[in-house]
Amino acid sequence: QYHSVSSSATGSGAKAGYTGPIDCAMKVIKADGVFGLWKGMAPTLARDIPGVGVWITSFEFMRRSLSRPGEKTPIHILVLSGSIGGVGYWLTAFPQDTIKSIMQTDAQGKYRGMFDCARQLIKEGGVTRLYRGFIMGAGRGIPGAATTFT
Repeated sequence: QYHSVSSSATGSGAKAGYTGPIDCAMKVIKADGVFGLWKGMAPTLARDIPGVGVWITSFEFMRRSLSRPGEKTPIHILVLSGSIGGVGYWLTAFPQDTIKSIMQTDAQGKYRGMFDCARQLIKEGGVTRLYRGFIMGAGRGIPGAATTFT
């Protein structure tokens, strides 16, 4: 993906023009300093820590509820349980994923941090602004979640 970062992703109005991952890292460091390589890390952790917790908890709850104790869990139960876990993950994680993505592409420095970003997004479109694109994101993520534990 580093080969084709467009002006809409960088917000700069011009192609980023990376020739590879090293070139990309060097240009990020030159523009934003070494900490630019970790831009968006706090929202990523804020997304994944609770999201993965809900995913695994939901998966295990469904697997145990639908399986017979002491027997090997059938694959269809694993897939269904993983799907339910994936729904739980994305319901929990999607607002933070939105914040993370917006912060990582904020070339103008509009946001002072993840809380400021969340506040501005909610002011712009209400809480539902944090779930814009949810159907597509969850639709992409749930099949992966369904098959992870099989």
